[in-house]
Amino acid sequence: MSESVNDNERGGGALLHEDALIGLISWLAALDDNARPRALADEASIIMPDWTVANGFQIGYLPQFGPFLAYPGVLWWFPHVWQTAAAGPAGIALIVHNPQPLALILRSHWPTTLAEFADLCSKRGCLALYPFSEHYLMQWSGPNHAPRPISETVDVDPKRGALLPFCLESFAWLNPVLRYPWPV
Repeated sequence: MSESVNDNERGGGALLHEDALIGLISWLAALDDNARPRALADEASIIMPDWTVANGFQIGYLPQFGPFLAYPGVLWWFPHVWQTAAAGPAGIALIVHNPQPLALILRSHWPTTLAEFADLCSKRGCLALYPFSEHYLMQWSGPNHAPRPISETVDVDPKRGALLPFCLESFAWLNPVLRYPWPV
């Protein structure tokens, strides 16, 4: 399971993970036509949200935090459901085992950037998950404001984040999926 950045706020670990799984299932059901589930033989399943959903997340690197994936804070359960992460040119995979592995693949339009990001995660051995901070959201909440890349620690909320182990080698079934960019 993910390591909470602030363990004092976690409460009961097993109960929190169960609640997070319910949050994940509810979110996936709400995505409806904006995500494609796909079984990979008997080994695992993947779910690939479309670009609209994937573009609501943001990758980045800050020296204080290392490589991170920022997510919408309304997904309160997000850092508590995932057990590990992997990445490659095609996107980022967040994986949960319950009981069969399920990977959420957040695709990318930038395979070279994602390959470099995967290398950063591999060197650090982890991927941090942080929600966008209120400060960051306020800056682009107007109708004429486009989101900007996260560039400062105040752009994320580290108190509500988690660190996921990063290990592509453990998921042979996922390697081909992350290695080749998806058709647009």
